[in-house]
Amino acid sequence: MSRSVTAAVISALVFPGAGHIYLKRLARGCIFMLPALASLPVIFDQLMARAAPLAQQIASGTLALDPVAIVAQLERQGQSSSPLLAISSTVLLVCWGASIVDAFLIARPPARGSGPAR
Repeated sequence: MSRSVTAAVISALVFPGAGHIYLKRLARGCIFMLPALASLPVIFDQLMARAAPLAQQIASGTLALDPVAIVAQLERQGQSSSPLLAISSTVLLVCWGASIVDAFLIARPPARGSGPAR
C-alpha cells in the first residue's frame, strides 16, 4: 500500500490528523486533531443530557424497555435539538473528512513532469 493510501486510511480509521502524524507532519496533524478533540466533550455532554432522562424514565417504569417506544421518545426530544450539538458534530465531521483528503494529497508523490522548467 502506498504512503498516501496508508496515511488516508489511518486518518479515516483512527482519528483526524493521525495520518499526518504517521507522515511526521505533527503541526499539520494538530490542525485537524485539536478542533476534533475539542468537539468531543460537547458532543458527549449533549448526548448524555438526552440519554439521562430516558434512562430515568426506563428505570422508573414510565417508559417501556421497548425499542419502538424509546425511538418515539427520542424523536419527540429531537424536535428541541441543540444547535451546539449540530455545530460540534459538523466540526468533527469536517475535520475528519478534510484530514483524510489532506493526508492522501500531501503524501502523494509529485506527478512526472511537474518539476521546474529547464
